Amino acid sequence: MKTINNRLLLGTLVAIALYWLAGLVTPNPYLSSAMSLTLLVSGSITAFVYAPQTYRVVFQQQRDTVDDFGSYSHLGVYGIMLLALGSCYVGLYGFLWVVLGQPDSWLGTATSGFGRAMMTAGFAMMTFSPIATRRVERMPNLVWLVICGSLALFLAFLAGTRMPTLPEDDSARFYRLHGNYRPPCPEDRPIWVGQGRAYHTPDSPYRDQVIPTRCYRTEKEAQAAGYRALKR
Repeated sequence: MKTINNRLLLGTLVAIALYWLAGLVTPNPYLSSAMSLTLLVSGSITAFVYAPQTYRVVFQQQRDTVDDFGSYSHLGVYGIMLLALGSCYVGLYGFLWVVLGQPDSWLGTATSGFGRAMMTAGFAMMTFSPIATRRVERMPNLVWLVICGSLALFLAFLAGTRMPTLPEDDSARFYRLHGNYRPPCPEDRPIWVGQGRAYHTPDSPYRDQVIPTRCYRTEKEAQAAGYRALKR
């Protein structure tokens, strides 16, 4: 057993060294894509292996008794499945993010964090599953779980308030909020009308903040429709 443990430790150190070596010699998108695909594949294999047992636990309400592995051991099975599915989501999301050009709008959103949320829930399930032998059951200390969870929330809040943000003008904020949902106007209709009664020409200072609802070819056409020029 001692030799096996030494080999395991040696293999771990070699794997870590190879990873950082690959990070030094491999361009960023390739290594990130490889890790995402590896996470996706490994998570998929684990989910496939545990799918039948998870189905019995979640949908058929199968439960182990204390004489088996502990009355809460089914939480460990569900936790492993959540970890696997979360890994699949993170791997697929990361790979698509690289393929689509690493868009900034994909970062720091609820969508990007969904996989990590599943993995967090999986770890929580495994924490609540008993550390049991065939006859002995021991549940984790709930007080320590509450303390650790509260500390994690506090550190996350503190990191969010301390994180520097780049200044952005109104047009950049508009695109960040609305993205591709902004309705386009044809190129031959440069006069835009938003929610109000004023129209915006190409040199309007507020044009980048307008969500066009009407598009006109000329100012006269917009005026004939009942709209007025923007007051500056």
